[in-house]
Amino acid sequence: MTTISTSQISRIYAAARDLGMSTKGDGDDLHALVYAVTGKDSIRQLTAAEAREVIRELDKRSVPADPHRRRPAPDPSVYPPGQMTPSQINKCWRLIYSVCESDPSEVPPADRLAGAAERFIGQRPNMMAKNPFRFFSQEQGSQLIESLKRLEYSAEVKKLKRDRKG
Repeated sequence: MTTISTSQISRIYAAARDLGMSTKGDGDDLHALVYAVTGKDSIRQLTAAEAREVIRELDKRSVPADPHRRRPAPDPSVYPPGQMTPSQINKCWRLIYSVCESDPSEVPPADRLAGAAERFIGQRPNMMAKNPFRFFSQEQGSQLIESLKRLEYSAEVKKLKRDRKG
C-alpha cells in the first residue's frame, strides 16, 4: 500500500481550486468530497489508489474551458435542472460536519446526513451512488439545508451546555 505522493496532493488541491471548491477550514468542500469518496478526513492519510479515486471524482466534475463562460457548468447528466445543485450538496456536507464536531458520535457523517435527509425530507439518499441526492429537488435541498441549520444550532447549544457543566 503506497502512500499519497506530493504531486497527487498538489493535483487534488489544484483541481479543487479550479472547481471553486473551498479548501480551508473545518468542513470545507474538498475535505467533504474526500470523506465522501474515501471515508478519510485527511488528504495526507490517503493511499495512492484513494488519491487517484479523489482525482478521478474531481476530474468528473470539471468542465472543459469555454471562452464564453466564466464559471464551469455542472454536468447536466449528473445534476439535471431542477435537482439539488452542487452548492446545495456542499452546504449540506459542511453543515453535517459542523453538527458532528459539536455533537460527536460513533455514526459517520455520511450516515448522519442520510438519516437527517430521511427524517426531515422523508427520503433517504443512496450514499454509495455517484450523486446520492439525484432524486432530491432544489426545493427539497433548501428544506434539508434549513433543517440542518436548525440541527447545527441545536448541537451547538448542547455543546455549550456540556462545556458549562464540565
